[in-house]
Amino acid sequence: MELLGKFLVFFAVYGTLQYLFSERKRTTKDGQVQPRRRAVIRTAATAALAGTLFILFMEVIDLF
Repeated sequence: MELLGKFLVFFAVYGTLQYLFSERKRTTKDGQVQPRRRAVIRTAATAALAGTLFILFMEVIDLF
């Protein structure tokens, strides 16, 4: 349960920062800002991957 809590906190913080500073301003090939739905999906995917790696490196590998 502690790992899930750490993951959710990391996911929320990292996802928020990723969206605010990167995805919100990303442009398409046409030079227009990408749709909000695509930005949120990309942010969630990136935050989930980063959260998984965070838990892996901080908790699982820490066992050794």
